[in-house]
Amino acid sequence: MIAAYFKNFVDGFGQGWNRFWYEPSDPLPLGVIRILAGILAIVSLVSFTTDLDTLLSNSGMMPVSLVVDLQSPQNDAGQLVRPWRWSYLDFFRGRDLQIVHGLGGVVLVLFTLGLFTRFTSIAALIVVVSYLHRLPMVAMYHERILAFVLLFLAMGPAGARLSLDRWLANRKGLPAAGRLWSATVALRLMQIQFAVMCFMMAIAKLSVGGDMWWPGLAVWWIAQLPQASLVNLSWLGRSHQFLINFWSHVIVFFELLFPFLIWRPLLQPLLIGLGIAIWLSVMILTGHVLFILSLLTALLCFVSGEQMQALAACCGCCRTKTALSK
Repeated sequence: MIAAYFKNFVDGFGQGWNRFWYEPSDPLPLGVIRILAGILAIVSLVSFTTDLDTLLSNSGMMPVSLVVDLQSPQNDAGQLVRPWRWSYLDFFRGRDLQIVHGLGGVVLVLFTLGLFTRFTSIAALIVVVSYLHRLPMVAMYHERILAFVLLFLAMGPAGARLSLDRWLANRKGLPAAGRLWSATVALRLMQIQFAVMCFMMAIAKLSVGGDMWWPGLAVWWIAQLPQASLVNLSWLGRSHQFLINFWSHVIVFFELLFPFLIWRPLLQPLLIGLGIAIWLSVMILTGHVLFILSLLTALLCFVSGEQMQALAACCGCCRTKTALSK
């Protein structure tokens, strides 16, 4: 009986493991995430355009030597330990820097359109990481989210759906990719990374910002910061203390519970809907538009291709009914 129990246990675990990682799935979510992440990466790249020389020239605000020194901790002997933070931007100055910057934009556009995706996905990751490593003090939170999203897109069939690659393949009469196990692996890795990031966001709030998040005052404190909120929330005060406490605690509790509950299929639609609502409220509160949009883009890794198709069909049906009613 004991041997049979352990045999069933191992067989069940193996079947569950293979089903979790390798059961073929629709690559449509990767295509949707590729388009949204590519657009956000382009916006991020464009934001550096006017300040390239000011930031990256030898006489600028952040020459390579300064960035290396700021990122290099000291060992016990007082010597600088320089970590490897490679960036192709380290090797270009002046007009060459402008040309390379423009070529990076071309790469991101091709990646977003899904042309030569197997190569442009890797190149897009290199572009985003290079700016993140070269300007770590300027780069915002959304670049860090885009970095891990692009990493897993490069590992999976990101161009199998909603891409020029797929359109060209259709023109040649090639069969559709269908369901792919490689899409499942890429999405699972993205899901795990997202869950860990979400949990660490909550832990950071309770540790680093514990003085405000534990008593539920964080929302009020953020709302009072100049130029923080997208709308004027300075009216939040003692007369709205319950709202302030509730809003603050909901954000933390959701980010704490999300990594553990999102794996339950019955709870996934509810948690995704709550995540969209809560993080959009955070965007209104903090004004971090690109960060929240990057977060919501990564959240789409929990939405299956079938669910996306059903949602698109539902929206199309609603538009048809609206047009007929007019």
